[in-house]
Amino acid sequence: MNTAALALVLFSIAAFVLVTVGVTVVFYRRYVTDIRQDRLETTELATQQLEYRGTTLGAQDQYSWVDTKAGTVRIPVSAAMERVVRSYTQGDGEGG
Repeated sequence: MNTAALALVLFSIAAFVLVTVGVTVVFYRRYVTDIRQDRLETTELATQQLEYRGTTLGAQDQYSWVDTKAGTVRIPVSAAMERVVRSYTQGDGEGG
């Protein structure tokens, strides 16, 4: 085998290895960036959901005005359930 052919094969192998390593590095960086973005979005969504749950559950457990002019109030869910059970127990519920 002559020297030029050997140099060409060596150069081809080196180029293949460099391209493979380069593609692997680019893929890895992209993959890590995507994972970090997904985690950030998940964390952000979880935080928003917890805030929403806190305000919603807080509103469900308190008495508050819905419309003061109409005289509409919000009562806790547990109190509403007790009233419904009491009305059905006393026989004046509209059972289905």
